[in-house]
Amino acid sequence: MNVSSPKKPRLNQRRRTRSALVEAAQEAVRRGETPTIEQSAEAAGVSRATAYRYFTSQQALLLEASLDAIATIPDPSLVDEGPVESRVDAAIRFFVRMAYNHEPVMRTFLMLSMEQWLRTHQKGNDDYPLRKGRRVPWLERALAPLRSLSARRKRRLLVALSMLCGVEAMIVTKDVCRCTAKEAEDASGWAAQAMLRAALDKSRPRA
Repeated sequence: MNVSSPKKPRLNQRRRTRSALVEAAQEAVRRGETPTIEQSAEAAGVSRATAYRYFTSQQALLLEASLDAIATIPDPSLVDEGPVESRVDAAIRFFVRMAYNHEPVMRTFLMLSMEQWLRTHQKGNDDYPLRKGRRVPWLERALAPLRSLSARRKRRLLVALSMLCGVEAMIVTKDVCRCTAKEAEDASGWAAQAMLRAALDKSRPRA
């Protein structure tokens, strides 16, 4: 008898709770307010204790709200047209530019995320509410035409492409490799196409 794991429903609920808190904070900011965690929790219909499990400070909540708003511009439909190569290129280059253009927010957000994970881990709690972000859904949409790839290979390609963009990639390209924003964008775009070609070559039958 198969018993479905309760982990996925719990994970989905955590994501919905986090999204509700972020959306409540964003709505308050649009009204010209600077919401506290308590105010956002009340607006989202979430208890204060639960809200503090996701955001340990007002700054962390506001940074999440700001980053979430940044990551939704422009509409992800820009990766829905054309061949898969151009779709992937558009997604990768957008996220590289976003990281460089919003560097202070991105770096601070990463620092707070790491600090929150460390505090949670030190307390012996590994049930940290992970943030999926925007790059994965965008790349999933960009890769949608690749029906010839197996689920396993498509997943591997998605993970590999995800490592090329975002704040983590910016730290490598700028801090370690001393790249300009244009150099980072070009290198990430080139690497993405190389990964894509390799995945497609593996999927094509040999003569």
